[in-house]
Amino acid sequence: MNVVHSPDWQESEIIEFKETLNEKREAGDDLVAFANKKGGSVYFGVKNNGDIIGLTGISEKTLRDLSQLYTDNTEPKLYVEITIETPDSRPIIKVNAKQSSAPYHTFKNIPYIRVGSSTKKMAQEEYTKRLIEFQNDTYDFSAEICKQLFFEDLDTTALHALRERWAEKEGKKEYLQFSYQEILQKLLLARSDKLTYAALILCGKIEKIAEYLPEAEIRFGWRGNTSKLDFDFTKDWRAPFLNVYDEIWETINVRNTRFPLEQGFIEGDIWAFDQKSIREAILNAFVHRNYQERGSIFITANPSSFNIKSPGKFLPGVSVQNILDIQGKWRNRLLMETLGKIGLVERYGHGLDRIFRKSIEEGKGTPTITELPTGFVELSIPAQVKDKKFIVFLERIAKEKQIIFDFAKDLVFLDEIREKQTSTDVERRNKFLQLDIIEKTGKGRGTKYLLSHKIYNFLGEKAEYTRKKWLSKEEQKTILWKFLKHHKKGRMIDFREGLFEGKLSNQQINLLLGELRNEGRVYFEGPRRSSTAFWKVKDTA
Repeated sequence: MNVVHSPDWQESEIIEFKETLNEKREAGDDLVAFANKKGGSVYFGVKNNGDIIGLTGISEKTLRDLSQLYTDNTEPKLYVEITIETPDSRPIIKVNAKQSSAPYHTFKNIPYIRVGSSTKKMAQEEYTKRLIEFQNDTYDFSAEICKQLFFEDLDTTALHALRERWAEKEGKKEYLQFSYQEILQKLLLARSDKLTYAALILCGKIEKIAEYLPEAEIRFGWRGNTSKLDFDFTKDWRAPFLNVYDEIWETINVRNTRFPLEQGFIEGDIWAFDQKSIREAILNAFVHRNYQERGSIFITANPSSFNIKSPGKFLPGVSVQNILDIQGKWRNRLLMETLGKIGLVERYGHGLDRIFRKSIEEGKGTPTITELPTGFVELSIPAQVKDKKFIVFLERIAKEKQIIFDFAKDLVFLDEIREKQTSTDVERRNKFLQLDIIEKTGKGRGTKYLLSHKIYNFLGEKAEYTRKKWLSKEEQKTILWKFLKHHKKGRMIDFREGLFEGKLSNQQINLLLGELRNEGRVYFEGPRRSSTAFWKVKDTA
């Protein structure tokens, strides 16, 4: 991986440079700091300014000793990934620490945290706060005993479904001979004849759910027109989940639409609401929501998107950035494991990965996950096919390069390049540059990444490739200057929306305007943020 040519090759929140292996002790502080923040890498054989000097005498023992140093001196044990890289034919060692799901790690009994490009000791109030939050968020409410709940409070239809699904999943017809009480005991939904909240949520009678856990509710709203404020249809479910799981999908599916497609990854039609993805999204919200917080699971859908919002923030160690990498973190473990045993969910956390893969492979774009200020987490899945040709592109490169897209993040990256011509994922940038699937244009802050010209040629979009390619920084400034010379004046909205079609941010445009002003060609007239203020061309320009 030729990382030296990356524009992000500098010490930062996720990168640290060390000239020699004599600094391996200090690197332990950095690796713990990375694990306690967003994850990151230490590179040995690189000066602080990013110049690569390389290392000599690297052996298998060198790598083993490094690994042993960091494993033996961290608590909880931190298992790092160590690789040798050779940018410019100079061997360096990369030690990567992923973001950890633990409340914090220590190196030689001291916790550290990454602050910008520096490593600091973690303050006591910070690691105490993390520990308390971790203990609170790893508590399994679904496994708690619901003291008021008795066997006669459970719905027999739901109990029958529980038994049937488990027998089918395990392929054991003898399970059908178990009594309902035996099924509850074997699935750990009952302990010593006492019932858990998971039993209530899955199989409780409607009136008992309303009495003991009214928050266990799912609400649905449909808008046929996204510009409308009111819903065209609504429905609420506060009932044993096993009784309504299929009904929720059927309610959504009657509003489904299809897009004919005869090529690409997809055989047959693409549906606006893919059944497996929608079911996964519902189950994900159902098992990960915080049942101790007030609020329902809200599902809203329209012809353009499917959205589901559930109470409860991300668990410690989980973020928007790493949510596709984190597995095995469950707020309601007993609920999750029960649904896994009866065949409804992926027990090892691949459901979300599948949702992202499917959406991108179908040409709809990348779903989004957001942690809202209100304490909810929202998942939005696009429903419209935006680019059928992108599906062909994915299949073509998979065949040409003999690539299997095992990770949704590969597809998320390529979709981001297609849409925005940029990405902060340095590892995948370098991977796909080497495979000639993407290419780099421009320098410095004007650097952009495009799908390879070969791909655009194959798709018959040479003009689109050319349009994206020519917008280097200098060309952006030239176009901006020509616009101002022609119109004599302009505002930010004219430049951003009209001229650059949303491809450049306000900050990028301001940099271009600043250069034109320093060159004596334009000036700003009027109060800032005023509708009467304009950038104007100097008469002498």
